Amino acid sequence: MGSIDGRAARSEAGAEGVPGAQGVPVVLYLAGSGRSGSTLLERMLGMQPSCVNVGEVIELFRKVSVGGERCGCGEPFAQCPFWSRVGETAFGGWSPERMREIATLQRRVGRQRHVPRLLAARFGRSGRLLDRRADQSAFGADLARLGEAYARLYAAVAEVAGAGVVVDASKWPGHGLALARSGAVDLRVIHLVRDPRGVAFSWSKTDVARPQAAGMSGATARMAAHGAGATALRWTAFQLECDALRAVVPYSTRVRYEDLVARPLVTVGEALRTLGLHSAAHDVRHIHHGTVDLSPSHGLSGNPSRFTSGAVRLRLDEAWRQAMPTRTRRLVTTLALPVLITHGYSARGGRTPGRHDEATTVGTAAVGTEPSGARSTGTAAPGAPAPGTAATGTRATGTEDLAGELPLVSVVIPTRGRPDLVELAVRGVVEQDYAGEMECVVVHDQEAPDPALEQLGRDHRRVRAVGNAGSPGLAAARNAGLLHTTGSLVASCDDDDVWHPEKIRLQVQRMVAEPGLLVLGAGIRLLMADDHVVDWPGDSPLITRHQLLRSRRKELHSSTLLIRRTAYTLAGGYDETLPHSYGEDYEWLLRVLPHGGIGVVNQVLADIRKSNPSWFRERSEVVASALEYLLAGHPELAETRPGHARVLGQIAFAHATLGDRRTALRWAARALGRWPIAPHAALAVVVAVTGMSPQVALSVTRRVGRGIT
Repeated sequence: MGSIDGRAARSEAGAEGVPGAQGVPVVLYLAGSGRSGSTLLERMLGMQPSCVNVGEVIELFRKVSVGGERCGCGEPFAQCPFWSRVGETAFGGWSPERMREIATLQRRVGRQRHVPRLLAARFGRSGRLLDRRADQSAFGADLARLGEAYARLYAAVAEVAGAGVVVDASKWPGHGLALARSGAVDLRVIHLVRDPRGVAFSWSKTDVARPQAAGMSGATARMAAHGAGATALRWTAFQLECDALRAVVPYSTRVRYEDLVARPLVTVGEALRTLGLHSAAHDVRHIHHGTVDLSPSHGLSGNPSRFTSGAVRLRLDEAWRQAMPTRTRRLVTTLALPVLITHGYSARGGRTPGRHDEATTVGTAAVGTEPSGARSTGTAAPGAPAPGTAATGTRATGTEDLAGELPLVSVVIPTRGRPDLVELAVRGVVEQDYAGEMECVVVHDQEAPDPALEQLGRDHRRVRAVGNAGSPGLAAARNAGLLHTTGSLVASCDDDDVWHPEKIRLQVQRMVAEPGLLVLGAGIRLLMADDHVVDWPGDSPLITRHQLLRSRRKELHSSTLLIRRTAYTLAGGYDETLPHSYGEDYEWLLRVLPHGGIGVVNQVLADIRKSNPSWFRERSEVVASALEYLLAGHPELAETRPGHARVLGQIAFAHATLGDRRTALRWAARALGRWPIAPHAALAVVVAVTGMSPQVALSVTRRVGRGIT
């Protein structure tokens, strides 16, 4: 979702977010640097019926109670009925002694300085510290006491709120690591990350009021401010520590702020699924494209937007791109460079993949970042300063300038055996900001249609689930879907990929402006192995014959294509005789090429999973036979040496995967004879000669680059 990555849990205990037998709730811990949108994410998660958000609990003992700060409901902490009941349930009341005790434990074992000790120490299955050194024994005892105190606190919050999941936005990775190592808390981690230049720009702001500190004066009444260099170093350290925290908990995921704002429904839904909270992931009715419905909560500390409720408009806050001085931007980029790149951001500070196009946010307010001076629409809590208002009403879609009536767009999604993933794909279609009509046909290949998917539809976004009872395979499923569509434009999407909200709008604009185009692709974000993400916007708005023969063109992925229906009349449907439908979209594009233009919107508009196994992908012998079929049916592939070598090398790699060294080397020799630097052929030789696992070889290419196709 997206841009989201995560690890599946090894245990299913508590996977549905229901308190266990001993009343211990699931705790969603938001970890990351400040000013990254944690308040927005926390409140969005807290709106789930099974969840309750409580803000930055770490501040309860060291700042909120001591300073008499306001709860998110607007009442001072000591007068808030919710927190009063929590205190009574957990500790028999908020006694000053208990508050000081827990604050002391936090300092002793939960500060950032303790991260190396928490990572290096040995722990048993129960979380008990196993180190024998005397100076560690006191540390272990304090760690256990902190975990026990927080377990009681979280259980009381869940009981008072009637929830099974507690959302804690404390952010500090050291504190989260201490809770995880205590063994007393069922901790599941969301690592929230934002471009460090945006974080540094936000932290540079001064005189930003803290509504929760109403009635106070001096520094306590304002949000803190920090210099760019110090912020960049802290951001870098926090991301590394968050990665370490994720390594020690069974359930974890990473969410980018930019994706959260651009695609909130898909991002939140996929995060919850990755964390094992499947029931919560299905109830996201409060999240819409461009807006989120937020009720008042009892969250503590954090962003001033905590006091905003109602229908909140979402807008990506990237004021730093224009307002941050060039020298400052370069400083932050240099200091954060290695981690910046590995966490999916451009060193040049170019357009962040997944962001809204400016046309989608005209007149809306920014929300979701730590204080940046932007404001959000909604209602302020009692006692809190009223937030500024922002333009509301009909959303700006950017399609109003198209001539005539907007065309109906039909979408075909083939699927088999992946109900959770196809639901995300359908939601990505339904959440398109295109102002025209859309219909989505989900084709279940050799399985019963799922009528529940049709409930995801809404006005102007009809969803139908149909079956493919004919020939099995992807080509036949696509053809079956076409029979159920009526739009003049047809879009294809695979069941494990997700569109960005602006995809169809931008592509229709281009189609209307250029009637000669038959097919239009788009840039993609490749979700590779683990945390590796590669953005591929493409480098050409028009694809020539030479380009298509030379390269498969990632930006013409099947999940990006918008196609005029006349293209199917001219070129025919997908070839159902192609062995196991391998490369069916590329084969079809080769047939379309003589009939009209093929273009690309050179902007990242779809998230493509590269590590997912597919029901529509068969063993290597099928791949080899399919590619030989492709060469026989399209002799024009031999016109370009690199393109011909690419297909020959793919055949060689397929045979190497099968262990047929002699055949693999023969095909590789043909490929290298055509193009000496053919990557598939070189990889085939490595696998055939060394015996390296082909899965390992492919994994390496995905970890260090964008893979090979």
